[in-house]
Amino acid sequence: MFADLVDLFRDHPEMAIFLSLAAGYYIGKIKIAGFSLGSTTGTLLAAILVGQISVTIDPFIKQVFFSLFIFTIGYKVGPQFFSSLKHSVKVVVLSSILCVTGLVVAVIVSKAAGFDPGTAGGLIAGALTQSSVIGTTESALQGLGLSAKTLAEYQSNVAITYAVTYIIGTLFVVILIKNVLPKLMKVNMADECRQYESKIGIASSLPAGFFAGYQPRGLRAFRLTGDNTANAGTAGALAARFSDRVAVEQVKRDGSVITAAPDLALKAGDIIALAGPRTDLIEAEKIIGPEVDERDVLNIEGESVSIWVTGKDVVGKTLGEIGEKYGNGIFLRKAARQGHEIPLSTETIIQKGDTFEVIGAKDDVERLIKVAGYPERATEKTDLIFLGLGIIVGILTGLLSLKIKGVPLSLGAGGGVLVAGLVFGWLRSVHPTFGSIPSPAQWLMQDMGLNLFIAVVGLTAGPKAIHSLATAGISVVLAGFAVALIPHLFTAFVGKKLLKMNPVEIIGGLCGAGTCTAALNAVRDDAQSAAPVLFYTPAYAIGNVLLTIWGPVIVAIMS
Repeated sequence: MFADLVDLFRDHPEMAIFLSLAAGYYIGKIKIAGFSLGSTTGTLLAAILVGQISVTIDPFIKQVFFSLFIFTIGYKVGPQFFSSLKHSVKVVVLSSILCVTGLVVAVIVSKAAGFDPGTAGGLIAGALTQSSVIGTTESALQGLGLSAKTLAEYQSNVAITYAVTYIIGTLFVVILIKNVLPKLMKVNMADECRQYESKIGIASSLPAGFFAGYQPRGLRAFRLTGDNTANAGTAGALAARFSDRVAVEQVKRDGSVITAAPDLALKAGDIIALAGPRTDLIEAEKIIGPEVDERDVLNIEGESVSIWVTGKDVVGKTLGEIGEKYGNGIFLRKAARQGHEIPLSTETIIQKGDTFEVIGAKDDVERLIKVAGYPERATEKTDLIFLGLGIIVGILTGLLSLKIKGVPLSLGAGGGVLVAGLVFGWLRSVHPTFGSIPSPAQWLMQDMGLNLFIAVVGLTAGPKAIHSLATAGISVVLAGFAVALIPHLFTAFVGKKLLKMNPVEIIGGLCGAGTCTAALNAVRDDAQSAAPVLFYTPAYAIGNVLLTIWGPVIVAIMS
């Protein structure tokens, strides 16, 4: 029975791939003392176990999955990457220091321990939790002209070393960033975040109709009486009289409904449609006049949409400035950067690639869209022409090589596709009329693409896994601790003493540069603040690029 099952999996290797994927996601969800392996490590371990039956899989499949994954990474961080080079200089320096230090430490310990290039690449991939390094390392190994046996051994070592050191690079980096570094810096992160929030004005109300948080909203009509006309003034002045800003959406005058521009002078008898928090609308009769049931003036088409920020009139401006100029009648529900919510403050600076989730009358929302960027309306279509050309350009870029002391150094297919993703993602932000890849499609290509690639890596490495693990042993574990912890400690010291950065900047930057989202989530939960996200996102963009490139670099150094 078991022999028949083994034969079935060998004849249909796609079954082994998807079994590894399903089992890996299940393993990745299991929590022990609040810690879980995650889907990627879970998939790798499951694939190594399934791979003991020696399933043969065409390496072509692995490269296809990896190309989809790495292009999506570049596509997502491209706008933030190029923006950070201009607007987040200290964070860029901090991130670069961590990445370079990680490479240096990895080279030193790898040479001291006598690791082969595959083990060295797996060390960076796991200890610095950058799974993409697996692909760029394997690609670089293929360019060394190794024998089939040696290549298979080195590639197996990449997977095993990654599996062992990823746990160290996640669990112990979370402990270091959440518990140890704040004590070394003698700060309380919750207090530091509150102080930083106060500094950037998070307690300040967002002006000109920008509202955040829980605001039960309504739309009601009131007739302006003669006694209140003098105090009402214009539509904008009337809205300003409420404790929280409301929007005067429309006015019915002499049987006609007109759009209420802020400078529209109000007259006795006007029927005014107000939109805003219900707590304000309750007081409206005292300020305007009796509430009336006028369906035509209340017939306002509303719109809720997410806006991808690309407009030059908005990028680099604070939420306060944007709200004052463009926010009349707009209710801001949240703002996000690379999928992470950022603080809603009058002083929060908006960068290219951020997203606004807004709600309001359609005319008001469309007015904001014209200056802010591109609406991310619900769509199921991915621009496959854009995607296909991007990956082709990336592969061609990766074929370019430079020889240093006779050793070919190139980005490889993975690094080339990453660079193409960065450029194509940036192009999408500049010209958002083409190149659409909806968020669900991005998730599928990034998460599923990575883990299908990892499943093939694990299945291929499976037969050699036990031998590789036994050979490496304690040296890989110790090397993992060194590469995971030393760069973070050194970079935190430089950030504090030389760059004179705020602890919130340092902690957020370390989480991003080390691509450790688990550490960011731990800090956010502990401090009950989104402030570190402001520095995580630019650092994450830099870390994704540099660490991915280190794959071919360390292979060249160790060869």
